[in-house]
Amino acid sequence: MRRHRVSSNQTDITLLIVPASDPPRAGLHIKTLKAIRACEQIDRLVYVSCNQNALIADAANLCRSVSTSMTGTPFVPVKAIAVDMFPHTEHCEVVVLFERMKGTHNNNSRTGDEIKN
Repeated sequence: MRRHRVSSNQTDITLLIVPASDPPRAGLHIKTLKAIRACEQIDRLVYVSCNQNALIADAANLCRSVSTSMTGTPFVPVKAIAVDMFPHTEHCEVVVLFERMKGTHNNNSRTGDEIKN
C-alpha cells in the first residue's frame, strides 16, 4: 500500500488516498472509470451502489486486464456488504471495497497473500 508523506517543520503526516464513489443509478461515467484506473496513487476505492447491475458493469471495468482502452493496474473486490437503508422495499445499497491488484499489470489471478486486510 502506497502512502504519501507530507512534511512540515514540526510534523510528518502520512496520507492514504481512498476515494469514495456513490454514483447515480447509471453507474460511473467511463471517463471517471478510466481516470480512477490510470491514477496509480489510488490503492483502495470504496464504491457505494444503489443499482447492482451498474455495479457489475463498473466492477468489470475496474477489475479487467490492462488494455488500450483501460490502462492502469486493475483493482480486485476485497469486501462487500449490503446495507438495507429502506426496509420493506426491494431497494438495497451495496458497499464494495476495491484494492489495487499487486504484481503484474496483465495478470487477473490473485492469491490470498496479495491482499492484506
